[in-house]
Order: sequence, then structure tokens, then C-alpha cells
Amino acid sequence: MKPRVPRLTVGPGSRELVPRLVAVVAVLVVGLIVVVVVRDGFGGSAVPRWSLTELASAPRDSGVTQGLEIHDGRIYHSVGGYGSSLVRVEALDGSLLAEDRLPDAEYAEGLTVVGDVLWQLTWREGVAYRRDAATLAVLDRVRYDGEGWGLCHDATSDRLVMSDGSGTLSLRDPSTFAETGELDVTSADGPVSGINELECVDGGIWANRYGSAELMRVDGGTGAVDAIVEVPEWSDAGDLNGIAWVAADRFWLTGKNWPTRHLVAITPPASRTP
Repeated sequence: MKPRVPRLTVGPGSRELVPRLVAVVAVLVVGLIVVVVVRDGFGGSAVPRWSLTELASAPRDSGVTQGLEIHDGRIYHSVGGYGSSLVRVEALDGSLLAEDRLPDAEYAEGLTVVGDVLWQLTWREGVAYRRDAATLAVLDRVRYDGEGWGLCHDATSDRLVMSDGSGTLSLRDPSTFAETGELDVTSADGPVSGINELECVDGGIWANRYGSAELMRVDGGTGAVDAIVEVPEWSDAGDLNGIAWVAADRFWLTGKNWPTRHLVAITPPASRTP
């Protein structure tokens, strides 16, 4: 026996409530949609979603990854931590070629190679190290204002691109480290903040946002986010924090305390034929 369901009777004096209820429900639904799009952070479907395919993985040395780059067949790794900061260069097989430690009071951050010079940032100490890319010997120390997070060399424009955790990238001279300009990162929803690790590739800037498992590609001329990539949760040992371009669509990715690094192919959406 089914229970009786009471009928809702709408009298003449209550009929005017129906349109109001419909309007309220519509507003709530639209509000929910807006919240979902804003939480995406990159303009929802307005930004193309690129594909990521894992090709291989390899163990890596311990330490908090703050910068990763491959140059001329060598892997450069910046390891952060007060009392444990260092920079290391390895052969592709993982054998150690050179290593140098920073003072205990400095926290190592992003790095990049420009010819035979390696630039390495510090977090809150305002010091950029200019090093010999082969031996890692310190050639100079240059002061800068603010925090240092990520760093890459945009070879197409011959400039350094530096992040500080905000949504504005600092553009710098690759020889002197002097600031030459700024680039604001934006999406369809407005400014994008939390820019962290950087990798410059063919005029674009690949970056991750602090605390996010997404990669984004930033147009090096306009600052607009023009691609997003979902990164698998390979490890729960810290955030994604190492992006190293190899060639073509190949990248090595790792995280702050991940035990491995992952070789991936990142490709744009397949074009559709009409």
C-alpha cells in the first residue's frame, strides 16, 4: 500500500509566489554555474585542455625540488630548505657531475641556464646567484627586491622570466639580472595569481600554480593563459614543482618531495574536421 501524498493547492492569493520561486531557483542555478566556472580559475571551457601522456619514470635524489631544467644533456636541480639548500647537476643517467651548497640562512628556489651561465634564485633573501653552468662555481651575487620563486630563459626574446608567487612575472636581462619589464598573467576570469615554477618553451611560458595540480601555458607576449593540462596525482609528497622541457612535446615533471620524475608528452586537442 502506497502512502498518500498530500496535494499542494495553490490558491488565488498564492499564485503570485510561483513566478518568484521560479526566479529564485533560476538565480541559484546560475549562481552555481558561475561558482563552478570561477573555481576552475582559467575561464572554464574558454581555455583549451591539452592532453598529457606518461612515457617513462625515473627515481630522483631526495630533497625539496624548487627548480628543474635540462640543458645540453644535463639535469639541473635546485633543492630548497634552510640548512639544506643546494644546486646539483647530473648526467641523464643520474650520475652526479657537480654540486654546491648555499649558506644555511638561504632557501634555494628556481634556476635556469643561459649559455654557459646558470642563474639561481633564493626565496626571501633577495639574492640571485650567477654560476658557471659546468662547475656551479659562483661568479656573482645580484640583489633583487621581493621573493624569488620560478625562473626560466625565454630564448626567443632573450630575456629571463621570474615569478614571485603573484600574478605578475618579472622580465630581466639575462646578463645582468636587471629588471626590464613585467608581464601580467590573465585568463578569461581575470588575473591569475600563485604563479610558481616556470619553463620557457618557444615563446610560451609553462607554469604551475602554487597548490594546484594543473599546468598552464602562458602566451609570452600577452600574458594570456592559452592552455591547461591536468597532471596525475603521482605522489602526495608535496606539490608539483619541477617542469623541465626536453624537446618537441616532451617534458620531465616532478614535485617537491616526489621520489620520482615523470617523462610526459603534452599535446594540444586534436583538430576537428568540419
